[in-house]
Amino acid sequence: MGTPRDVLGFALAGVEGRACETPEEARDLLREILAGGPGTEVGLLVLSGPAGREAAAEPGERARRAGPPIVVRLPESGGMA
Repeated sequence: MGTPRDVLGFALAGVEGRACETPEEARDLLREILAGGPGTEVGLLVLSGPAGREAAAEPGERARRAGPPIVVRLPESGGMA
């Protein structure tokens, strides 16, 4: 989960991704994935730096619950374009 540019990078590595353009989209998508509804069976959720920053409260809540997905937040790029 990340910006469209991040998701393109994930795709080049063969990883399925979902793009978010706004902080609200990031939070909503993260809640949807963590709720575990149909079609959202995820074992490992990787958040790009921007997506992780925008949805920071949700992974903390998820960490207190048992079971998948494991949430990994990637560091931000440090301003590289």
